[in-house]
Amino acid sequence: MYVGSYVALGRLVGDRIDELSIAVHSLSNAALGVALLAALAIVAWRVEQRRRFRRGLRMSRITPEDLRELIDQGLNPFIVDLRHAVDLLPDARVIPGAIRLTPDELSARYDEIPRDREVILYCT
Repeated sequence: MYVGSYVALGRLVGDRIDELSIAVHSLSNAALGVALLAALAIVAWRVEQRRRFRRGLRMSRITPEDLRELIDQGLNPFIVDLRHAVDLLPDARVIPGAIRLTPDELSARYDEIPRDREVILYCT
């Protein structure tokens, strides 16, 4: 009786369990495909954001000597020190007139950055 009830139950719902297993497998493949497409879309969006940002603003690297020359010429660049406080422990030197901000503060205080002069960001 005990074994017979399990055999009967298996006979009644066994096919449905197989169908459910196939459906779950198909859904997992579809979910994986959607996740991969979403990841590719995010990467493409970030690349496009950076491309637009670089087109709109002039970005270049300058040497300390170039910065000194800008200061000596009286161009008064806006200098932002983005170094972490831990990075200042071994070398506490700062560029005179530089404003210390964390990267998060830079995003939050974006509107305070002047648009009429050169902006120099430096970090480690």
